[in-house]
Amino acid sequence: IEKAFELTNTTIQAGKWELLAIPKDLLLKNAFDSFILKGNQSIDEIMLKEKTGDLTKIIFTNQQINKNVPEAVKKAFSEAK
Repeated sequence: IEKAFELTNTTIQAGKWELLAIPKDLLLKNAFDSFILKGNQSIDEIMLKEKTGDLTKIIFTNQQINKNVPEAVKKAFSEAK
């Protein structure tokens, strides 16, 4: 991630974190000002700040950390390699 983005303003408070990622890649730089990632144990929210002034917010809800993956799913992914 550090190759593709300049990482700044990392904050951690009460177990929650926020990371500001500014794109280095020219294609991404032309479209986006920055990406803001927020989370706790995993990413809870991503905000994409576009050059046009638009803001796209993606919120992840009902996340289940370290839930057991069914064997059929594991098998399907291992066969896809």
